[in-house]
Amino acid sequence: MRGKCAHCGHGISPRYILVELLTGAAFAWSAWQFDLTLIALLYALFFTLAISLFFIDLETFLLPDHLTFSMLWLGLFGSAIGYLPVTPGDAVLGAVLGYLLPWSINKLYVLIRKHDNSLIHNHF
Repeated sequence: MRGKCAHCGHGISPRYILVELLTGAAFAWSAWQFDLTLIALLYALFFTLAISLFFIDLETFLLPDHLTFSMLWLGLFGSAIGYLPVTPGDAVLGAVLGYLLPWSINKLYVLIRKHDNSLIHNHF
């Protein structure tokens, strides 16, 4: 059954192959750049999340919290242990601004339009 799922028989999307190739390339680049170290793993995981988020956003226009928060904590952790070229203070500032900017735009939209278009209602 070439090009089809062995279990259900549905065709395999070319996007699946592209995601697999990009993820493999990300892992290969990380290993080539940083050898087989924890830094390489950190970068490979970061790229894996970014690739996943890109294709999910492309299809649904949504970014799942469990992936974005995973990326956030991975970045903060990597900065805290000195594996990323950004200070922990700058990483926290980036995380705060990265959250507050879209949140502020949504709140401004709600004030102007009197309608909340977001799917998740935060209680802040």
